[in-house]
Parts: sequence; C-alpha cells; structure tokens
Amino acid sequence: MNRMAAEQDNVRAALEWGMSHAPEAALRLTTALGWFWVTQARWVEGLRFAERALEHISEVPPSLRAKTLGWAGVLAYHFGDFQRGKLWLRESLEWHQREDNPPGVYFGLYHSGIIADLQHDPYVAHRLFTQALEVARQQDNPSMIADCLAALGRVLRDLDYYDHARLYYEDSLALYRQVGNQHGEATQVLFLGQLSMLQGNPGEARRLTEQALTLFRALGDLGSIGGAVGYLAEIAITMGDFASARAFLAESLALARKTGNQRGVDILQNRLAEIETLSADE
Repeated sequence: MNRMAAEQDNVRAALEWGMSHAPEAALRLTTALGWFWVTQARWVEGLRFAERALEHISEVPPSLRAKTLGWAGVLAYHFGDFQRGKLWLRESLEWHQREDNPPGVYFGLYHSGIIADLQHDPYVAHRLFTQALEVARQQDNPSMIADCLAALGRVLRDLDYYDHARLYYEDSLALYRQVGNQHGEATQVLFLGQLSMLQGNPGEARRLTEQALTLFRALGDLGSIGGAVGYLAEIAITMGDFASARAFLAESLALARKTGNQRGVDILQNRLAEIETLSADE
C-alpha cells in the first residue's frame, strides 16, 4: 500500500492518458486500483476515475464492463452515494450472470447486501448475503465464505441477536486466520469489540478495538485506522475518559483531512465540539 501511494502521481498520469488514448487499458487499471482506493479512503479520487471509466464501457469486453461497473458501485457507496451504488452494482451483477462468472456474481450480491445493510434494511441484506454465501460455498472459497459469515453476523447484531452474531463473527475470524487474511482478521476483531460494547463490556471492547487497530496500522489501511480510532473515542466517552477521546478524535480527524474525506471531517469536528460540552458538564 505504501509503495502504491508513493506512485500515485504516475498512476494518475497513466489513467489520464489512458482514458483518452487506450480506454481498455485505463479501465483495467481502474478496476485494479479499486481496493487501493477503498482501503486508503480515496473515495473521491477513485469515484472520479470510475465515472470517467464508465464513459468507455461500451468499448470494452463484457467481463471488463461488469468489473468496472462493480467497482464504480463500491466506490459510490463508500462515498455515500447509495443510489448510484445500487444501480451500478445491479448492472454489474446482470453482466456477470450473463457471462456465467460466479466470482463476479458473488461480488455483486455481497456488495449490494452491504448497501442494504448501510441503509438499515436488514432483511434485504440478509437475503443478499445468504445468496452470496451460497455462491461462495459452491466456489469453495474460504475468504468469500468468511466475508459472508461476517456480514450475516452484522445483520444479526443489528437485529439485536447478539449471541448469534458472535458465533458468526467467531467462525468468520477462524476462517480469516486459516487463510492468512489479515485485513479480514482485523475487521472481525473490531466487530467483536463493537459487539462487546453493545453487550455492556467497554473494557473488553477497548482491548479488542486496540488489537484491531494494531493490525490495521500494520496493513497501512488508512480508512480502517480512522474508523477504529474513531470507535476508540466513542468507547472512551462511554468510560468518561474525555482526554483519550479528544486524542483519538484528533487523530481520526487528521486522517480524514489527509485522505480528503470532507464528510468525515465535518462529523469529527462536530463530535469534538460535543465532547467539550460533555466534559464541561462533568
């Protein structure tokens, strides 16, 4: 990730040139960068290039068209544009189904499920994640299976089935560790910390979230680092530790500014102001 970040000026130049002179090569590079843009919270830049890439999808093979639509959808929902995210992921899924491409079908179902979850529609999310899990099991892909188990755990958590959610999280965590997926492992540790918080154990929540943060730092995943630090701030507030909460929020705010996440900057600045009010009342 650090090497990729260091080469961003060259990558941008290649994309700019490719969009005008070699659209297929530019679209392949755009889809290859999708995960980088997501994990580095570079959603604005990624979405801008994805939108330009979509102008050329009629010029490329169907498989690349489907993949480009899929990553455009993922970047859109990370940016908060759920409407276009759903539209592009649905189109991507349809193309992958026509091409009989199970990994692509999985991608479309799974990420459409995430949008439903983010929009607080747990029953649609559960249906989509269950369908994605069926495809993952047919492909005998442990990482995809783990992703779906984790997602289903989140849905159950949101429906207040905490004990069932914990079982899904633990099964997912075991699979991630089995295949050496450190990002998946870190995410599940974070989710277990959130679940501990919901079950009234802030000390355990803080321990697990700090463990997840250490893993995210090792991976250089700026988006997840910011999320984990922000959650540590919320735990600290619950525990009455306002000094730590300020420090965590300040770090999260710095990351949001670094990655150009203006929506995050606004939220974090408001939260810092709220902490000043809370601490003054103590």
